[in-house]
Amino acid sequence: MTKKILIWLSLFLAAAPFGYCRESAQPLRLTIQSDKKVYEAGEEIALEVTIANLSSDELYILPLIESSQVILDYKQYGRDGAFGWGGQGSVGPGDVLTVHLLLRAYYVLPHDLTLGKHTISFKMGVAESNTIAINVSIHAGVPVPQYLTR
Repeated sequence: MTKKILIWLSLFLAAAPFGYCRESAQPLRLTIQSDKKVYEAGEEIALEVTIANLSSDELYILPLIESSQVILDYKQYGRDGAFGWGGQGSVGPGDVLTVHLLLRAYYVLPHDLTLGKHTISFKMGVAESNTIAINVSIHAGVPVPQYLTR
């Protein structure tokens, strides 16, 4: 009798993760790109963010934008509440919205970026975008001497 109970218990425990640990589908796909690859030191950095609604529901943008984050060199920066949102209110099922954002809206000012290479990605809720690389130089297109980088 005890052997049968142990067998049933082990079968139940082995099958339980498959029935109860399903992950929900990601409702967003985020893609970012910058307006250029090389910026001069102190220059404003703008991102183009494409938000694709993969769900069957209308997604309201304001709460997503307010809680969004920029990830610069693996450090997360939340959105500055002083930057309002005057854009589209929602994205329909299967629709795509493209927005333009400045890094300064995430407390990253142009003079805060050191010379050299940086990585940037964007996050809304649990969705995270691709990662792009930019270079900050003394003069755009001119290589930065190694001793001036971090």
